Amino acid sequence: MLETRETNVAVEKSQLVGIAVPYNEWAEINGPVKFREQFEPGSINVPDSVVLQYGHEPGPIPLARVGAGTMTFRESSEGLVFSAELPDSATDVREALERGDLDGSVSIGFYDVTDSKKATPRSSVTYWRTVTAATLDHLAIVKTPAYSSAIGNLK
Repeated sequence: MLETRETNVAVEKSQLVGIAVPYNEWAEINGPVKFREQFEPGSINVPDSVVLQYGHEPGPIPLARVGAGTMTFRESSEGLVFSAELPDSATDVREALERGDLDGSVSIGFYDVTDSKKATPRSSVTYWRTVTAATLDHLAIVKTPAYSSAIGNLK
């Protein structure tokens, strides 16, 4: 099952750079079941098929792709860092980011999750979840992030 999580990034010029997933940061996930979640360092596998897209619904043409060399990921102490070269044709996305119409928030779609859950019977959330392994499906530019410290810049 594909899951999604949002964060913030910033954009400059034609390269979008930031943190796709901050590590060891708790985020409250408000789905059918309300829970808190964090990712452990090194928990995300990034295959060549990972794309950058606007929103979680796949569009007709991705904005960047790992296998094409237009997007890269690397580990840092803060989280999973990404860099994506936006195509010349993405003027609408670039302009929306530069003007602040989009604030640079990003979200990941992921699957093949290995996690641990701790029940929280007297809490506002059902459980706390720590993701120890997951495979990245895509990175999406979104309006509202789940992880507030995921930050990117346009360079």
